[in-house]
Amino acid sequence: MPVAGPVHVAVWDTTGRLVRSLYGGILSPGTHDLPWDRRNGNGRSVPAGIYWIRVTTAQGSRSERVVVLR
Repeated sequence: MPVAGPVHVAVWDTTGRLVRSLYGGILSPGTHDLPWDRRNGNGRSVPAGIYWIRVTTAQGSRSERVVVLR
């Protein structure tokens, strides 16, 4: 984070469905770790596959692909 501000971090599947919201709030400048335990919003483990982590800030958004293996 270059500056403090609102952040939303979420996991999406390849069909565009929200799997889980990991964080929503204000973060200070700097580097932050927001681990994902490979569970969906209901607490169940997600199946193996490709997922997208999207970080949205006031400056824009960025997505990164994540592969879950079993």
